Amino acid sequence: IRFHNKLIDAGLGFEEAQKEARYHYQYIVLHDFLKRVCDPVVYQFALDNMYRHNYPFKSCIDELGRLTMPVEFSVAAYRFGHSMVRSFYPVNRFYRRIELFAENFGTTGFTAIPKKLTVDWRYLLDIDRTAYAKSRAIDELLAKELNDLPFMRGGEPDPNKRSLSFRNLLRGRSLGLPSGQDVAAALADCGYDLDPGFDLKLTQVRGYNTLSRDLKAELKEKTPLFFYILRESKFGDGLGRTGSAILMEVFGAMLTQCSTSYLNAECWEPRRDIVSSDHELSLRDIVSYIS
Repeated sequence: IRFHNKLIDAGLGFEEAQKEARYHYQYIVLHDFLKRVCDPVVYQFALDNMYRHNYPFKSCIDELGRLTMPVEFSVAAYRFGHSMVRSFYPVNRFYRRIELFAENFGTTGFTAIPKKLTVDWRYLLDIDRTAYAKSRAIDELLAKELNDLPFMRGGEPDPNKRSLSFRNLLRGRSLGLPSGQDVAAALADCGYDLDPGFDLKLTQVRGYNTLSRDLKAELKEKTPLFFYILRESKFGDGLGRTGSAILMEVFGAMLTQCSTSYLNAECWEPRRDIVSSDHELSLRDIVSYIS
């Protein structure tokens, strides 16, 4: 909103400011966000095909011509963010260690955030020399608060059902998601450079060796997609190749199929008064521009 209004203050009309804000946002999603979280080989492969208008490989269009969101994305791949959540966050210079589910500010659940906790983005983004909070690594380990959700403790006696990890796995099973290996094989058939037989090294996962022989064999051959994506990511700097391909397919479909996408505009590029020529547009540039 502040970026949109800053563009109007710079002399743009409402509709032009709306379009420019949308285009910059879409560009950041593709060239900043996805580039940071996705495997570099998969990202570059998908990006090259996107700009050649040869993407995505898996259709996200239903029989009525509507853009859809695959359950492999919504129930598994895009939940990778749960792994990145920290137990504490710095919010501003007065509050540098706020618990994830802090209730000591007169707030509970999803009530309004008090004004004293207004976010200073320098503590969450690499904008200047301020020490900022980086996310946790993408792997199968979630913050303690997410595996024992505090707002469910009183009403849910089963500790498993208070765990976000468990609930994600349960939802994937109830919706009949394919295994990670099956999804990886389908994506490899589309041309992605990934190994459907990727070794997740499950014997190194805590508790795996205490399982029955049959269950260990089943998990090794048909790993639940949500766990597969998180475990695969443990062996790289961001998402693994299977999770990255799912993200690129879905965001690629949204950007290429949208009639108001910058990818379908002629000769558009980010404004030079927002980003300098020595790097690509990032969210940091937007925050600096409106500050």
